[in-house]
Amino acid sequence: MSRSFRVSAAIAVAVIVGGILAACAPATDPSPSVSPSATRTQTPEPVPTASEPAVAFGGDCAAVLDADALTAAMGEQMNSWDPVWEDGAPAKLGGVRCAWTSEQYLSVSAAAWVYPLDVLDAEWVVGEGGNSCDADTHSCIASAVFGDAWVGIRLSSDRAESLIENARPLVDEIGAKLAGEPAPVADARSGWWNAAPTCADLAAALETQGIGLTVQGDYPAAAPAFAGGPLERGCAASATVDGVTFQTHVVLRAGAAAGVAAVLALDPDAAVAADGRTFAVTIEQYPFDGGSGLMLGDDGANLVELSLFNGEPTAQDPVLLAAILDALAP
Repeated sequence: MSRSFRVSAAIAVAVIVGGILAACAPATDPSPSVSPSATRTQTPEPVPTASEPAVAFGGDCAAVLDADALTAAMGEQMNSWDPVWEDGAPAKLGGVRCAWTSEQYLSVSAAAWVYPLDVLDAEWVVGEGGNSCDADTHSCIASAVFGDAWVGIRLSSDRAESLIENARPLVDEIGAKLAGEPAPVADARSGWWNAAPTCADLAAALETQGIGLTVQGDYPAAAPAFAGGPLERGCAASATVDGVTFQTHVVLRAGAAAGVAAVLALDPDAAVAADGRTFAVTIEQYPFDGGSGLMLGDDGANLVELSLFNGEPTAQDPVLLAAILDALAP
């Protein structure tokens, strides 16, 4: 995830839809000349309906958009980029998010999303938010609705404002492919934050535990905009733990708890035990460069990322992370 989300960053609670299966009664040959022992019973395979959880394109980014098509649209070589560890949140929402980077360093990075329409903020979808550029025009989005699904492409580049027009046909291409795919449908999301808590709410909750957090910036993820509010939020702050004051950056990510287990599966030595919990130490995932160290903790449903500005965890970092998880517990 790019550092744009260090000071901004992604994910609201979607509508929970139950699953049902279509049932078919057995069929028998109506001919009276057929004996009972010869009666044929057909049991068709259940046909999934639109209400069963389904991930857009099965989560396969190669099926979403071919890198060669993106290369032609951008006018330079674009290569797919896969995160080292996944957090599982998009799939729970029935969505998929994909990323590509230019072969030329820092020239262009691209992201594509496909989500069920009902997990997104309806006003944002029909408004200008899904087809706009940031104030500095270095990040632009093109999107459209196809049936019950939303498709968006974001470009980050100093040429984003002009390149985004080349991305609009790619949005249509992805939308056309959706016609041959199962409709994306969100799964149940037990324990998710309805929206990522605000930094002010986090500071107030920590104060009850004797930990000071002076918020210097509150950066909710702007796109896509989810129903109920942003599912990711970054908080730049100074924290005071056990009399020690230090700079920190906290990222709250609804539904992304699987990130901790994913990191530990790759590197069991990344585990940090604290206050009866197991945290994981890793680094931020950027398409172009490595990033700052992170300590990850989860509450079983949601993920908290704590930046390690010293590179390695200090004695205060796991104390702060445990306090955040306690403070935001239901």
